[in-house]
Amino acid sequence: MNYKFKTPPYKHQLRALEKSWEKSYFAYFMEMGTGKSKVLLDNIAML
Repeated sequence: MNYKFKTPPYKHQLRALEKSWEKSYFAYFMEMGTGKSKVLLDNIAML
């Protein structure tokens, strides 16, 4: 994963991105307020 983030992710967000990056299907089962939307938008931006 070689992507330059506009806003650097927190460690838990980066870990979620690394786990989901090469998967066809993935669900983010994260607590409310932990930045699921940012993780999803970063993942879309990497495409």
